Amino acid sequence: MIFPDCLAIKNISAVEILMRKMIGIYESEALGKELLLKAYLLELIHIVYTSLSEDYSVPNKASNFQRIKQAFDYINESYMKDISVQSLAALCNLSTNYFASLFKKQTGYSPMEYVIRVRIDNAKRLLLKNHSTISEIQQMVGFNDIHYFSFYFKKIERMSPSQYRHSVNP
Repeated sequence: MIFPDCLAIKNISAVEILMRKMIGIYESEALGKELLLKAYLLELIHIVYTSLSEDYSVPNKASNFQRIKQAFDYINESYMKDISVQSLAALCNLSTNYFASLFKKQTGYSPMEYVIRVRIDNAKRLLLKNHSTISEIQQMVGFNDIHYFSFYFKKIERMSPSQYRHSVNP
């Protein structure tokens, strides 16, 4: 396989999320963390491989990313606040539908799915390093409802927040 000098990753947020997961697992004392790291590494290799096999217009991808970069920056800095697709689109001076479409093409996630993933990633970090209750952490990361938070945490991590806290910090 020949690697190009520049690689346009179709789902860059997935790479970012994978890297965060890998760092979290690496820093933890989780049982079987080596297997988890290998699994995430294989997933990362798969993302790179599929990006190599697809024909991308790098300048177009870069310019499209620049159009929504403000939204990424805002989400990563303000994930704990109320965020709507409309406010993100307005931030980028794009219509709501076009922004949502462009965002999904760049990340593989809808804008709100990405916000939820950023919130869950930050909740995981707080669960490991903070002695706050799960309810307090849920509020810190921008979820207004504990059930909504638990539902998405389980959906993404395949375990409840308390199970996650105990599995990493037995």
